[in-house]
Amino acid sequence: MKGRGKSVRKGDLPFRSLEEDMPAIDLHGHRQDEAEAELEGFLRQELREKTQRIKIIYGTNGHALRDATRNVLRRFGKHIESQSPFGPGVYVKLKP
Repeated sequence: MKGRGKSVRKGDLPFRSLEEDMPAIDLHGHRQDEAEAELEGFLRQELREKTQRIKIIYGTNGHALRDATRNVLRRFGKHIESQSPFGPGVYVKLKP
């Protein structure tokens, strides 16, 4: 689909070795609308700073924060090169 980041197989991106230096946002404790607003601001900031990889943590309880994350990533699709889900979140590779 046009405008969406493509999914990648686990292990295709070297996220785990870079995780310590990777900017991250934890959306735990937010309502869905708050999480979307926080994540949009975070993505805008990281795009301005030309960050290559980010980590988004939404947790494993319920689907509201996961859905909020997916909604925002869909809206920012033209800036996303790939996504790699992990247990409580997703790693995202941003386009240069």
